[in-house]
Amino acid sequence: MSDFDPRKQVFYLIAADGETQVPVSLEDFATMQVFDITNGIHFGAQAGASIMLFFVALCLMPRFKLVKLSQWLQLSALVLNIARLILFAAFYTSPWNDPFAVWSGDYSHITSADITRNAASETLSLVIGILIQVILFVQAWAMLNLLSRRWKWTLAAISFLISLNVITFRFISGVVRIQSIITLNRVRPAHLAFTFIAYGWTQIASIIWYCVLFNSKLALHLIKHRGVLPSRHGLSAIEVLVITNGLLMFFPVVFSCLAFNDAISRRIEVASATQTLVILILILGTLIAQRVCSPNAAHTRRIDDTGSSGAAFKYGTGSSAGSAYPGGHRIPSTVTSHVEASPRSRDPATDSIEAELREIDSTDDAEKAGVRVNQEFERRVERA
Repeated sequence: MSDFDPRKQVFYLIAADGETQVPVSLEDFATMQVFDITNGIHFGAQAGASIMLFFVALCLMPRFKLVKLSQWLQLSALVLNIARLILFAAFYTSPWNDPFAVWSGDYSHITSADITRNAASETLSLVIGILIQVILFVQAWAMLNLLSRRWKWTLAAISFLISLNVITFRFISGVVRIQSIITLNRVRPAHLAFTFIAYGWTQIASIIWYCVLFNSKLALHLIKHRGVLPSRHGLSAIEVLVITNGLLMFFPVVFSCLAFNDAISRRIEVASATQTLVILILILGTLIAQRVCSPNAAHTRRIDDTGSSGAAFKYGTGSSAGSAYPGGHRIPSTVTSHVEASPRSRDPATDSIEAELREIDSTDDAEKAGVRVNQEFERRVERA
């Protein structure tokens, strides 16, 4: 009896007919328990992170009229992802996960409400999978506009074909899953079995492709400027977006590769974590780009809303692309702000002169060669 392992014992369940015995390994039963507990915690953590980022995005997003299409897509994917994760977490306490139903395959006690919830979770997962590919392509298109015409259209065509393949296989596999849920049939059609494998491989290829695409632009930026920041100019919004997306996309790549590890895939739902990571990273990258390039945007809105106060406020900015001040000059610097309270009314001519003085002061550090004031400007100051 030295070879006897009590953890590998087998017990039997009696089927609904009262005669058929269903063998269940104690080791498999314990593995199922670990899988259920781990994924319940896992889906709850993903839902919590998604809810937190949703409120952060609402607080940091620009005004309603200034929200772009890509941001609406990201917020929509985030909201749908929260609902999907809640339904996934609730699955482990539903009759679908009843031990007798799992091991015997008898789902006759499943109610129509349980079927509807499970089908809704799979539908949300299908829509989210499509939205992720659309968002990735939109982000890539914004970056490809910086390249030459030949490279832009070539890389855009490759990205479109990769995303289209992922969407196609995801749609087919999703429809098959929903049909099996509605009909309570766990057996999938043999002629469509390849779509599930194809979807897994195309999804991994898509994530790796977009990661390489974003990081290739980051590598070209580093080679061109010999560092993350240029010598005199700040980073533009699209450059910050490329950097953040390129660096953060490594995490979904790592998680997608973990799906090939049987020891991990048996304990955790890796595909769901990969989708959630992509959504969170794309939104986080957009927020970082917005805050880096306009750190005082929220403060500006508060100043604009205080028009009834006693003090008048003036606000001036300069961006990496340059902002026009009186005189038609541009300031090659990162986004800065200057807020000044004026207790009394000011002459427009004096304001324009002070604006030009501020322009000369701001260009002093960039030029590093002193300020040359022409005689015409000196005469204007004397007349004022």
